[in-house]
Amino acid sequence: MNSFSAQLREQLRDLTDKLRSYKLECMIEVQSLDKKTQQYEAMKREREERLAALPSQLNFYVGGQKVETLKNTILKRESLLTEMLSSGKWQPDEEGCWFLDRDADTFERVLDYLEGDGKIEATGCLLEELKFLWMHSACIGENVTNAAKQRREGRRPQTMRKRSTSRRLTNGPGITEASRREAEEYIGEMNETEKVKMNVRGRRYVTTKKTLQSGGESSMLSALASGRWTAEMNAGYSINKNSKDFAFVLDYLRTGVERGENMSEPLLYFGIDTEAVSKLQREREGRGRWRDYVSTCTATFSVGTTVHSVAELSNGCIATGSQDKTVKIWTMDGVCTHIFSGHYGDVTAVAELEDGHIASASFDRSVKIWTLGGTCTATFSGHVGRVTALVELDNGCIASGGADGTVKMWTMDGTCIATLTGHKDDVRSVATLIDGYIVSGSADKTVKIWALDGTCITTLSGHTGAVRSVIGLRNGHIASGSADNTVKIWK
Repeated sequence: MNSFSAQLREQLRDLTDKLRSYKLECMIEVQSLDKKTQQYEAMKREREERLAALPSQLNFYVGGQKVETLKNTILKRESLLTEMLSSGKWQPDEEGCWFLDRDADTFERVLDYLEGDGKIEATGCLLEELKFLWMHSACIGENVTNAAKQRREGRRPQTMRKRSTSRRLTNGPGITEASRREAEEYIGEMNETEKVKMNVRGRRYVTTKKTLQSGGESSMLSALASGRWTAEMNAGYSINKNSKDFAFVLDYLRTGVERGENMSEPLLYFGIDTEAVSKLQREREGRGRWRDYVSTCTATFSVGTTVHSVAELSNGCIATGSQDKTVKIWTMDGVCTHIFSGHYGDVTAVAELEDGHIASASFDRSVKIWTLGGTCTATFSGHVGRVTALVELDNGCIASGGADGTVKMWTMDGTCIATLTGHKDDVRSVATLIDGYIVSGSADKTVKIWALDGTCITTLSGHTGAVRSVIGLRNGHIASGSADNTVKIWK
């Protein structure tokens, strides 16, 4: 009995110590939150004071054109403009105008939209501009899905280059810290002291060097930004081209969207690299989108077991491979529409193929090919260890990596046409490179590059732990992730 009482007293002391420690942690956290709240309130007051101090009439210098409007019009909606004006970092020029590197005609339509309290129907370029300025609540998810589909189909995505448009604001939901950083980046561009002035058949245009350079290093307009052309003192660079077409070209460089008709001729004339514009658009769109969205979970899929692999499908669904030996198909809101059964071990990898079928790899040493309806059309058998990775190759074949230390190449009917040997431990990841070669990562701490005939081109050594993931980058380099807590870039 005494022993039992002593044990209870010891447990009580432990619980008391834990409670005291937890209480102290809570007090520290509350103090930290109080401090942050005070800092936020002080910053909020400063911003409100800056907006209040602005003149009743605001002058903007939009792409070379002076646009006047009332302060009350701009303040009708919390937006990128109100954030920039309240930051104290966006500086007007000597004439008191705030520079915006946007299309003046479209900006005036934005002002009309604000004056009408949002009652004007927003479509086309107006809608995209409102999204850019955080003034519209329209969902961009459909555009993102369409862009992904267009890239898979080899077409250039027709989505607009946006800066944190994921932070779509209506009337006062508040600006996130991530959006504030985006605004500061844009302010830095607008404050750039050396703008580029252009005189296009008497019509004046002004933009930043960054906009002109987005068309690629070899473009004619990039040469303007480099200073290799001689500009007239006041009018700027003289360009003898249709001013309306030129306005569309500038807008394309800013947004990545071809808004005019028959744009191919002016884009070709100025040597615009459309791939460079699209690449820059995707990079900026991704940075802005994920800085705001990373903390927002829009759906949770209750798979019920460990998930080893996830793949996006061209029909907008998601495929998963899991410990329960199945492949599952999900809608984006988390509804499971199909379950593919047939494997006898964990499904470790899933991937959509070019023809719309789904490939899966498993601990049961096999690779299976499925229709979207769940019918297994082929089973690839040949590995003598569990299969942990797969990828579709440019030649229409499939490469798989396994615990037997090999990479195997298969035709779509399940014929093994090559076995790539050289790794001394499990192959954990396989991927393709832009030149068509195969890259593999292994538990033997190496990365290997293979030709399609099975020849090992080179071995990359440097990791001190198992290489669990490899990928070919768009610039031709390779990225590898390892159990040694590092990612290495190889060229």
